[in-house]
Amino acid sequence: PLGGSAAAGVEPLPADGVYLITGGGGGIGSALARDLAGRGRPVLVLAGRSARAPRGLVEELTALGADARYVAADVTVPGDVERLVAQLPPLDAVFHAAGIARPGSLRGTPVRETVEALGAKTTGTVLLAEALRRHGQRPGVCVAFSSVSSVRPGLAGALGAYAAGNAFLDAFAGAERAAGRPWLSVNLGPFRETGLAAAAGAAPAGA
Repeated sequence: PLGGSAAAGVEPLPADGVYLITGGGGGIGSALARDLAGRGRPVLVLAGRSARAPRGLVEELTALGADARYVAADVTVPGDVERLVAQLPPLDAVFHAAGIARPGSLRGTPVRETVEALGAKTTGTVLLAEALRRHGQRPGVCVAFSSVSSVRPGLAGALGAYAAGNAFLDAFAGAERAAGRPWLSVNLGPFRETGLAAAAGAAPAGA
């Protein structure tokens, strides 16, 4: 897990750290928030496109010991990203879990829907990284939640844009690391009960 040993040169996450989670109201983002909240007394800033957090999520995180809040922000909209990052305290880590899974092959999906499905993982990633630099944020690590579909596209089934967006995340994180910035991409497999693949009806690769 991300909070474990300093594998791959990443220091353990402080139990009372300050964390930004984009896609914080989604399955993976909220699961991560619960895990972080259970480790200590972190400050958790959850960002998502929805006007409000899922019912009870902020209260649950608070009960676990976190100082949690939700910010409505679409990472594909420059003004939203600017407002989000401008109000943040110094961050220990960023977790970029925003994304959309739209069933359909690349060939059979209208261009507008493909662009929308790619947006959070492409445009959103770039806007977020630029805003963090612009506001002098120096988190110890920025983790982009990618997918095994980026390295084994056949596992994506009819989620062509999803696989393509994750391939961008992997390439972006690699370029950032080469530039000396602490970005990582994590190629997650599908989860049975949560996450974008589950929401889109993709079969899990494992338990």
